[in-house]
Amino acid sequence: MKIKTFILGIIVALLISTTVFGLPGVKKWKLTWTANTETDLAGYYLYWKSGVQAFDNARRVDVGKVITYNLDTIPVNNDLALTAYDTSGNESLFSDSIFFEKDMVAPVKVNGLAITAQ
Repeated sequence: MKIKTFILGIIVALLISTTVFGLPGVKKWKLTWTANTETDLAGYYLYWKSGVQAFDNARRVDVGKVITYNLDTIPVNNDLALTAYDTSGNESLFSDSIFFEKDMVAPVKVNGLAITAQ
């Protein structure tokens, strides 16, 4: 009985830790860009699309007047682009696009390679 309670406690702890801290090994991605300098800048729209679809028809999210955005809710394997908009509702042209892949960073170089006698 104590073993079942112990195992249940471990399972609950793992569920809580993955909810609070994310799944082990899952990378979190942040998009960053250079701020626009217009005095009437109101914010930025982040667009994402897959394949040959035009950004004009892509999904978008208003990220506000910031220069970073956590990509937690953006699906991977999509092209991303930004536009700026001002207080009058005017929207800029699209930025250059960037492809958001599932794993964009190579593992760290292996260290500590050695040969030992057995």
